[in-house]
Amino acid sequence: MTSPSNAFSESTVATQASAPAIVSATRPWYWSVRRELWENRAVYIAPVIAAIVFLFGFFINVINLRRHR
Repeated sequence: MTSPSNAFSESTVATQASAPAIVSATRPWYWSVRRELWENRAVYIAPVIAAIVFLFGFFINVINLRRHR
């Protein structure tokens, strides 16, 4: 019987072990938010609707201020 050969050389394994993976602290948060928006697309629709209602009220107020002047 022969022993199975190792597909990686010793230098490749040593190089991978010596280079730590640098992950920023905000990266997991970024992917969590991105996944939420991808799974629940209605999450960003509510703020858009609120902004439209706010702008509509603002423009009505501007029109009324011009008449009262």
